[in-house]
Amino acid sequence: EPLYLWSFLTVPYEHIPLITTAAATGITCTVIPLLEIEWFGSKNIGGMHGIDMLGAIATQALFYNGVANVASLSTQMWLQTATAAAGVGCVLALRSQVASERARAAEETQPLVVTTTAVEE
Repeated sequence: EPLYLWSFLTVPYEHIPLITTAAATGITCTVIPLLEIEWFGSKNIGGMHGIDMLGAIATQALFYNGVANVASLSTQMWLQTATAAAGVGCVLALRSQVASERARAAEETQPLVVTTTAVEE
């Protein structure tokens, strides 16, 4: 069977991973800062975003460079899934902590209401 019959499949299938990667990168670069502001407020967005991006860079370097040299693809996928799940768990725990701190701060700023009743003599 001649190879030229299958040559038309290579062109679109080369671009699908590139388009998917570009979309994922663009979404990440725009959605992550928005989520950080929504969840944690804009007070310390520079530090929060810096920590998030440092974690992203370190994780990519570890998984894509370090683990790729010593583990099979299926092992890499399991490790990445477990790490992503742990990351989601940490984000949810931190979000819960921030929400409880905000609730506590709101309680502290509430004026103390004291009611008095007049006593007839």
